[in-house]
Amino acid sequence: MFSSLVTCYLFLGGTGAGACFIASMLAKLSPRGLRESAGEARSYQRLLAPSFAAAFALLALGVLCLMVDLGRADRLLLLVTSPTLVHITVGAYALLFTLALSAALALLWRRARLGASARALRSALEAVSLVTAGVTMAYTGLLLQAQAAVPLWASPWLPVLFVLSSLSCGAAATLVTAQFTGAARTFSRVFARMASVDAVLILLEAAVLTALLATASRGGVLDGQSALAAQTSAEMLTGGALSEVFWGVLVAAGLVAPFVLDVVVALSRPPWPARYSAADALRVQLPGISLVAAACVLAGGAALRFCMVEAGIHPIVSTLGVM
Repeated sequence: MFSSLVTCYLFLGGTGAGACFIASMLAKLSPRGLRESAGEARSYQRLLAPSFAAAFALLALGVLCLMVDLGRADRLLLLVTSPTLVHITVGAYALLFTLALSAALALLWRRARLGASARALRSALEAVSLVTAGVTMAYTGLLLQAQAAVPLWASPWLPVLFVLSSLSCGAAATLVTAQFTGAARTFSRVFARMASVDAVLILLEAAVLTALLATASRGGVLDGQSALAAQTSAEMLTGGALSEVFWGVLVAAGLVAPFVLDVVVALSRPPWPARYSAADALRVQLPGISLVAAACVLAGGAALRFCMVEAGIHPIVSTLGVM
């Protein structure tokens, strides 16, 4: 029902919003005295400026996919200027605001020295971005849920699933960025704690995905032909045409593998000692392990959107037996 460009938007928009949320949270949770001191400011610059820039790039690519799919850029602007305040309009506003905020914060964090007023502005923008990024993450799920004619998407679990996946993908994107800039080494303890949080997010994501499939297998939240369509969607994912992507990429590579790797990283007790024995050898490999875990999370996030979009079956199509 949706093109591959919309699927790309759902992934890029959710991941970009998640990355903006994670970067803003890291800024808010960091000790104010450290991030504003002359000695530590450069370290935080190295962490947060590229993180917000990566969030902006992902969101911009997502908006581009959406505009190309719509055919004309002015159609996206029509959502923003619409006099009717519906959740899709709110989501469009949140998307554009998050895009602008991530760009502004990337520029502000690139400045080596900021005055008190500029630091106050930066802090305020970080607080606002937490709200707009959260709305944008939910919007990527609500965009599908708004298509009430597709029973699989009508599930209240879908927006929750997309928010959890977006947060996990955002954390992965932030980690990848920090690894390439070298900030991950400086903030190794922070990213070890983030691995613990990501492991919890993955568990919650798996639980919500199970609840969504269980609901669909029982006929969803509707009845009649709609219930049959929901059951058909669930069968496509678990044993039908999409089962290889679902079990191989989404579940195995996107949930199980990164959960195990996150636990390894979380229990590693960084930073690593200058001299280490054979028992410490695994710790030295943690940057590589973290990158593999992040790649798995991102692959799983893309597979989740692909599976949810492709498994969306209209009741009429289900009645005709077309899968």
